[in-house]
Amino acid sequence: MMTRGWFAVPVTIGAIVLSVEGPALSDQPAMTSGKLVVAPAAATYKAPEPSGIALGQDGALWFTSGTMIGRITTAGQASHINLAANAEATVIAAGPGGTVWYSDPMNDVVGKVTMAGDVTTYKLRSGSHARSLTLGPDGNMWLAESGTGRILRMSPSGWTKEFIAMPAGFQPEGIVAGPRGLLWITDAGNNAIVSMSLTGTIHSYPTPTKVSRPGAIMAGKDGNIWFAESNADKIGRLTPGGSFREYPVHSFGGRDAKFSPAPSGLAYGPDGNVWFVEWSADMIRTLSPSGDIKNFQTKTAEAAPWGIVTGADGNIWFTENEAQQIGEITTGGDMSEYAVMPPLPQSYSPAEVAAAPAGGLWMIPVADIPSVGVLSSAGDFHSLPAAAASWLTSASDGSAWFIESPPSMNISAVGSKIASLTPQGTFTEYAIPKSGYGGIAIAPDGTIWLADFDGNKVDKLTLPGPAIASFSVPTTHSDPHYITTDAKGNAWFSELTGNKIGRVTPDGHFTEFAVPSYGSDPGPVAIAPDGTAWFGETSPTGKLGRVGIDGKVTEIPVQAPSVNSGPVCVAVDKSGNVWFGAEAFPNSFMGRLTPSGKIEKFTIPTPDSEAHWCALATDGTFWFAEYSQRQNAGSLGKVTQDGALTEYQIR
Repeated sequence: MMTRGWFAVPVTIGAIVLSVEGPALSDQPAMTSGKLVVAPAAATYKAPEPSGIALGQDGALWFTSGTMIGRITTAGQASHINLAANAEATVIAAGPGGTVWYSDPMNDVVGKVTMAGDVTTYKLRSGSHARSLTLGPDGNMWLAESGTGRILRMSPSGWTKEFIAMPAGFQPEGIVAGPRGLLWITDAGNNAIVSMSLTGTIHSYPTPTKVSRPGAIMAGKDGNIWFAESNADKIGRLTPGGSFREYPVHSFGGRDAKFSPAPSGLAYGPDGNVWFVEWSADMIRTLSPSGDIKNFQTKTAEAAPWGIVTGADGNIWFTENEAQQIGEITTGGDMSEYAVMPPLPQSYSPAEVAAAPAGGLWMIPVADIPSVGVLSSAGDFHSLPAAAASWLTSASDGSAWFIESPPSMNISAVGSKIASLTPQGTFTEYAIPKSGYGGIAIAPDGTIWLADFDGNKVDKLTLPGPAIASFSVPTTHSDPHYITTDAKGNAWFSELTGNKIGRVTPDGHFTEFAVPSYGSDPGPVAIAPDGTAWFGETSPTGKLGRVGIDGKVTEIPVQAPSVNSGPVCVAVDKSGNVWFGAEAFPNSFMGRLTPSGKIEKFTIPTPDSEAHWCALATDGTFWFAEYSQRQNAGSLGKVTQDGALTEYQIR
């Protein structure tokens, strides 16, 4: 139970603190060095093994590819989000509130992805092997657990309920929301199609073919349920009243003798036909209601088409698992193929940056490279091996602070330690008794503030004791993230779900400032020299927000609203200029809002790039961690006070 109000709960950490004094950077035997070079021209390249595909509410196609979730627009512009290094994401479906959900059946994990790219993962019971999921008519996600023979209902916030009163031998393979407000499930164990109400009432319809082993399933716009019979080489149709019709499709077989030729993956086309893939024959096929079949070979040999869906543009989109591409085909048969980006860049790819002494820069890379790097103003780079880090910030003494966490690109990365690294190379870790932090900030007096999104609190850590005081955010389920401090020692943070900016004093008194635009998803907060707080609205509003000294919140449009993210990072220099990074594919830009209200835009040269994090160096230059959808690695970007923008890579 959560209690509203302002109070502090001191928790003494005592003996669980771990302090590790490391050698200076120059003495680290495992240290790597690099050189800052101007980024080369963008190059096209491919990504690994896309499988499931779904239509998002933003009109783009979202797909899974093992350790990443990809997104491609109907214009063929692709981007991605990295998952944990051991992830094996396979199926994906549109979820409530503009989210998409995916399943990793090998690791018994389900994930939720927002349109802004934020990922939340949920661990399922061991051996559940959820191979299919769908958005139910009740706004919850429903999962078919083939390993346990159960159906799982999961709310948008992750609360679950299992339905276990299923037929003996029940082996769910596919699940879809369909006619009569029911869920429709393929039962491969009993060769049947099962309908299920939201309260768990079921009815089983055995397929006419006795050993059909139904798998993929969809609800057609004709009001019927369509499914693939993997053992029978047929497509089946079931009316809501329980009448079957089966269509032999005479699969071609294909190059892999280990697998039986069978249809898989279904989509209902705007032409009224059922579209399906035959991966071993590299074929996209259509089935008309009368039984006529047309075949379309993929343009790339051995493409292995896997998932298929109808796009918002009326064309059919499919994944090419072995060709590492996304395919598109019109109802007339015109086909296009698009390469998608890899999740693991081949060189040091900065993900977060913070100011270091003398105009230098601290950085941490994408999570597959566990290290912390430091770049001098002269361009010399050194990287110190460390645990996977996130939420990088710097203190007034020039030291870097961050949260150590498992490999992940999620903003909700979970950590159990905080760490600091001084410019001289002293590395110190502090164990903390809980996890689930979404940001760290260092006050002028050395107090450490943590945004506890998991507990809906803001924590104050005092060294060298150390002790933690936890302050509950007045708005429940506010999801505090992106914390910073002002000159008075107050902590400021974003309430992503609460749609507010919060401020808490050192003694635990809160003030909350509501953002006028609904669903703004406030992001990083920066404090200006005059004490005002600036923040980016990472939702499609395309605005910067400002909390004045009088507490009034104003919004300044800096880009046209769109399905793409708004300002994702903000910094304020000594002159009161507000610097920000904005995603506006295909041409993202860095921006500056002057005290007079003028907005200046600096276009990033590399197309299809994203600014993930930004920082003002002590020499007044504005740096950002850039992730490109076309380059072989992420890069650093720098904007000078006179507006010159340069991209760099570390080699």
